[in-house]
Amino acid sequence: MALPKVTPGTYNYGEYANPTPIKYNTGGKAALGAGIASAITSIAGAAIEKKQEEKRKKQAADKIFTDTFNRFDKETRNQFAGQVMDQTDLVSQAYLDFKNGIIDAKQLAVIESSTNDNIANLTALKNIEEGIDLDNIDFGSIKMNEQNIENFYLQKSLENNTAKYIYDKKNNEWTIEYNSVNIKDVNVDEIISENGIPEKYFRKKTIPLNELISNSKNFFKLDTKIQLADEPVQNLFTALANNFNKSQGRIYMTNVSENGYELLDEGKAIEGFRNSSDVDVVYTKFGKDIAEDILDLEYNPEDPEQVDQIKTFIAQQAVAKADKTGNKVPKPREQKMVDPIEERTGMDLQDRAIAFDQITALKPGEQIEIKYKGSNDFKKENYIIARSSEGDLVFTKDEEGATPSVISQQDLIKEFGVGSLINLQRAQQAGIKF
Repeated sequence: MALPKVTPGTYNYGEYANPTPIKYNTGGKAALGAGIASAITSIAGAAIEKKQEEKRKKQAADKIFTDTFNRFDKETRNQFAGQVMDQTDLVSQAYLDFKNGIIDAKQLAVIESSTNDNIANLTALKNIEEGIDLDNIDFGSIKMNEQNIENFYLQKSLENNTAKYIYDKKNNEWTIEYNSVNIKDVNVDEIISENGIPEKYFRKKTIPLNELISNSKNFFKLDTKIQLADEPVQNLFTALANNFNKSQGRIYMTNVSENGYELLDEGKAIEGFRNSSDVDVVYTKFGKDIAEDILDLEYNPEDPEQVDQIKTFIAQQAVAKADKTGNKVPKPREQKMVDPIEERTGMDLQDRAIAFDQITALKPGEQIEIKYKGSNDFKKENYIIARSSEGDLVFTKDEEGATPSVISQQDLIKEFGVGSLINLQRAQQAGIKF
């Protein structure tokens, strides 16, 4: 709504502005008597003229006031009757001061401009008030930070018409006063609802009207907590699930259904996907909100356990929406039989036979080193095998503090699984053919 500008007018003060000069008779006694009579008449006339002058000034002032008041449109006068009257007083007095030489044109223009700004700001605030709707805003759903709480109570005061418009005539400035909460002092556990905050936390808050309007985006927004059921949040995790299907889904299709189709191993998928760049992007943008609003954590990006917890949650939501079934699993090929002794020792039959021959050929004081997977080893380890002066075979793991152990030749045959080969050799030596 355009606001009318108040501009100086031109007013006719009539005879007061151009008084008729008084004429005097200067001839003899007659002239003296006439002069005295004329003086008496002048005194009486001056008193009348003074009253008439005051009347003309009042009429002029009233006209200026009326003209100034009428320069504000009807809607503004109806919406802000008290405020318009205050501004009219100020501007009309400024016009009179300007005509009487008390202020100059520049000072008058400053008063007019600030007055127009004040009314424009009041109108803008009124338009904003009409758009405030807190009926669908649950107090518990807004973020508990200082600016957000201030905004909530400001809007609530304006919506309920409990906010006060305070006019500083000296500075020609309007301020808005409302009841708010100092959130820094509030024990969050005491906040059950907007009406559940103890009275001790409330105090009067005042904001200049021009600051409120010039920074309206800061004062009239409310940041609400994100919730898992919110459509934008669900859309985010759906998009993330689609990326998972394209980039990593096949990797974790490691289970098989009864009818032979691949099934997603969700546990392994979550563990792998949480370290992906896709999850990193979501964490960077929404990690703080997820921590505070959904996981009810005090966000600390320097805590690696918390970061991992948040990323795991993000991965869980994505995998929950990901494809669970893959392709038909082909029939497995026949598995080659594995020699259990080879699996246990880490050496095939040929290597074991060679090692056995070398070991049994040792003389007292001699030793050899073999790479061997013992009963308690997870992989091949170095072992020292020696023939003692008494003729015993001694096994020792090649590491500091290892305990040596004696093994008989018969146990060595079992350990290396070469009994069948020895029997075959003995039969061949005896001339038995197979």
